[in-house]
Amino acid sequence: MTAAYASIQDYTARFVKRERIKDKLRDAEDIRLKFREPGKIYMRWMGPDAPSREILFVKGRDQDRALIHEPKFPSSFITILTPPDSPLVLQESRHPITDVGLGRLIELLATYTHRAFTRGELATRELPADDPSGPAKAERRLELITPKTATGYLAHRAVVTIDLATRLPVAVELFGTSDELLASYTYKDLIVNPGLTDRDFDPTNPQYTFPARRLPV
Repeated sequence: MTAAYASIQDYTARFVKRERIKDKLRDAEDIRLKFREPGKIYMRWMGPDAPSREILFVKGRDQDRALIHEPKFPSSFITILTPPDSPLVLQESRHPITDVGLGRLIELLATYTHRAFTRGELATRELPADDPSGPAKAERRLELITPKTATGYLAHRAVVTIDLATRLPVAVELFGTSDELLASYTYKDLIVNPGLTDRDFDPTNPQYTFPARRLPV
């Protein structure tokens, strides 16, 4: 996966995430994602819970702060400027904004898998396709398991789906020690190297709705 990602400069996808926050499993969020290396992220929410919410983060710009636009009143007239790991962000997500993206997902998988392997705490097995009766997909599903008593991991069990055509992880599900779903992240309709430009990460892009007035938080 690391070798495959090394040839990727940018991509677009439907990023679908579902997370358990404060012991409550939230509904899935459907997000249109643009990503360009190094560290340029644009997201627009498409679901009913946060319609048209936008987040823009460009590493090294705006003092490494993210731009957030919530179209719901009263914050619809301002752009919130906040660190990517601020309490405002983490009350809505298990991870900072900078953890979004395939490259970071691969880094996290590599880090925790290597940790479990060197500790002798890693078990793996191959899983069948989600829907064997459906159309065949060139995917491989791997389950990574650590002991329930082990510490220092994001989850007790992870199910990773790898697209064999791109060799990239297009989905991951994380489970706790009681087999409760902690989070799932899926990259659908993935298009790699579409040629995104600086305009795709410019808050003044006419396709975006970031107000000029900014409020640091």
